[in-house]
Amino acid sequence: MFNVYLVRRGVISAVQLVDALEYQHRASIQLGSLAIERKRLTMHQVIRILDQQALDPRPFGELAIELGFLTETDLALLLKEQADNTPSLTQILIDLGFASEGQLRREAERFHSLCASSLDNNPTAGELASSLAGLPKTDSKEAVLTN
Repeated sequence: MFNVYLVRRGVISAVQLVDALEYQHRASIQLGSLAIERKRLTMHQVIRILDQQALDPRPFGELAIELGFLTETDLALLLKEQADNTPSLTQILIDLGFASEGQLRREAERFHSLCASSLDNNPTAGELASSLAGLPKTDSKEAVLTN
């Protein structure tokens, strides 16, 4: 939700968000490759899972478990390692020059404050999203002055 908040505040554009998410996806090691590297799956098993995905578009890990190639514990460990080795969206926004570290830090504090005050009132996810949608956008002067 923080990424949507950043777009709604005008800190980044929707196009920049999509670019950053695509970059993050490309930077993430594929689960099958990681499983082969960690000797949890063979190349033959990965190919069988991918063939199955062509017929049944469920997630790779779910199919690997169903086919008996991975346990839920194996999958959880692989997913954790995959997540740990994927650059954060915040870091990508900085690296691509879409936002400064200071700007993102200030926006994160504001976002967490908003979430904390909203949670005190026990809103639903939809209500929180609505409150985010109503936030004023940052104008370019404010963005320049706060950098």
